[in-house]
Amino acid sequence: MNTCPGGKIIAYCDGASHGSPGPAGAGVHLECPYNNGVLTMSWPLGLQSSAEAEYEAVILALRVAHALGAYQLEIRTDHESLAEQLQGITGPRSEVLYRLWIVATGLIKKFPAAVQIVWEPRAGIDNCHANELAGQAAGSNPEHVHAQLRENRRMQTHARSKG
Repeated sequence: MNTCPGGKIIAYCDGASHGSPGPAGAGVHLECPYNNGVLTMSWPLGLQSSAEAEYEAVILALRVAHALGAYQLEIRTDHESLAEQLQGITGPRSEVLYRLWIVATGLIKKFPAAVQIVWEPRAGIDNCHANELAGQAAGSNPEHVHAQLRENRRMQTHARSKG
């Protein structure tokens, strides 16, 4: 997926931490119905709590969706308290989460249309790609991430040459 100008992006976001804090990772699966594009990303985060990793995944999705030119964004997460915090129902429970909340809400304001935050219980969520990516990133090393980015670029180039 190269760009999604004027389109809507659906971002499936998940964070994982092996311990709290522990080795953590963020996983994001973006879909752009406008041009049927798909982009997946994972990122190791170092030692973080699972709540921090969830925020980092949402922040990654917000940054990438904005860079792709999305007009609308729908963020899907299985982390209920994160969804409630970003919807303004509750507030972050720690200073670290508050700082991440500030970053996320600042990025949300950059979108022309309202950003939807959707919480789906883990049992019913169609978030398996992001969950798998986050788990891989939490247990990966930086070389894995660079290899995945190279593969994503190769796939994007291949998709553009076909279409």
